[in-house]
Amino acid sequence: MKEIKLQKACWTYDDSKQLGPAGGFGTVFLGYSVSGDEVAIKRLNLDDKSLAHREMNIAKELLARELEYVLPFIDAGQDAISHRYFTVMPKADKDLQSEIETKCQFSEAEAVAILREIVVGLLEVSDLVHRDLKPRNVLYHDGKWRIADFGIARFVEESTSLNTLKSCLSPPYAAPEQWQDIRASHATDVYALGCIAYALLTGHPPFRGPEQTDFRKQHLNELPQRIEKVSPQLRSLLSMMLRKRAESRPELKRVDKLLNILQNSKNQNNNVKGFEKLAIAGEADAERVAQLEAYEQRAVNTHENRKEIAREGVNILNEIFMKLEAKVRNQAPTAKIEITRKSSCKISMGKGKIEWIFLDPVEPYNEEKFEASQFDILTGATIRVIQDSQNIVGYGSSLWYRRSEKIVPYRWHEVSYFRSLSHRQFPYAPFELESPEYAYLAESNITWSSYQVAFGPKPIDGEDSQDFLDRWLKRFAEASLGQLQPPRYLPIG
Repeated sequence: MKEIKLQKACWTYDDSKQLGPAGGFGTVFLGYSVSGDEVAIKRLNLDDKSLAHREMNIAKELLARELEYVLPFIDAGQDAISHRYFTVMPKADKDLQSEIETKCQFSEAEAVAILREIVVGLLEVSDLVHRDLKPRNVLYHDGKWRIADFGIARFVEESTSLNTLKSCLSPPYAAPEQWQDIRASHATDVYALGCIAYALLTGHPPFRGPEQTDFRKQHLNELPQRIEKVSPQLRSLLSMMLRKRAESRPELKRVDKLLNILQNSKNQNNNVKGFEKLAIAGEADAERVAQLEAYEQRAVNTHENRKEIAREGVNILNEIFMKLEAKVRNQAPTAKIEITRKSSCKISMGKGKIEWIFLDPVEPYNEEKFEASQFDILTGATIRVIQDSQNIVGYGSSLWYRRSEKIVPYRWHEVSYFRSLSHRQFPYAPFELESPEYAYLAESNITWSSYQVAFGPKPIDGEDSQDFLDRWLKRFAEASLGQLQPPRYLPIG
């Protein structure tokens, strides 16, 4: 037996008698008061160094309240001996997760009754957000389903960081905003309640992972499978609670009101066909809104993901350009280097000039533009060498950060272009293109395209970066001396 001393009293617990599996925030053990009464003692998984002996003020708040549907703290705080953090609660008869595993599925009436008790508990402490609502934290005690661990997530969030909190959360019940490092609100608890409702009616939460990355993708982008054999009104409510946008979910008071209506639905209205049709219409509209929000959220998440990958690509290419610039500085100190803005650089020496420009380093190209293409361009840049002479001679290339079905990772590729004889020529060729749409046309099988590929596509990053640097430094040196010659034929072999 181990002894702990908290704010109100001393307690003992047996660390060989675990009450349920360990959770993200800690492990619950069978404990005893000084008089020998059984209690549940939770040992939190928190590092004393990171918390710096922080007071559990949230526990003090709840200790002072009389609660009916929230399992109260009997004691809480930091143990004076071990310096670890503990909470002490009444020992419950069972938890809702074990009940779901035993029963598999609840009837609609049973599920609604349980959900109603949980909602009433949330409303009892409406000034607080639970942040980790799940069946394992809903306990049966004194003939009622009560919410446990209220305030622990807030204590962790205030004491450490959102990342620490996120690592403690239960992936099957975590709301989309929690995966995006956005602070939780009452809408977060509403979403978790929707997941609990789904588990009560089907035997499992709406998304099943199994990995953390799978849960993140599912909660952010996907819609749960439709539940059959429940009333349209309940399906409509579930659809609203599980909306991707926090601001689109119903408030707790509205959820309580709708559950109350469902609980008392054996009234005359249910026998009216018009009422049934209205309920079905309401369900259809709720599902439509949910589908629209899921689609919009997928678009946002896809764009943000592409933006992050594009940013990484810009950094990769910028490192290559910095090497090119450094080689010019070391080998040709008289060269004039002009950085016009963060996204471009121009170097002049003798008769030659080399210039590179990032086309749009901030916003990635829209993937939908390349649905019919064999490759997907994320972002791009151009590079060119110009020789000032009687007849302008130059070489230009587009640099595309792209991938194809055959080459899955994004890589930087160099591609140069030229025009057919039936079109007016550029001042020099091969030349660069700034439009990804034209780049796609040049590499497609479309015969009427004005552009054709003169060189490439050739990878230029990683192990291929040195060839790229040598190629363009040689051209710049020849242009500076007035010795740059146009290619004898196009495309270049």
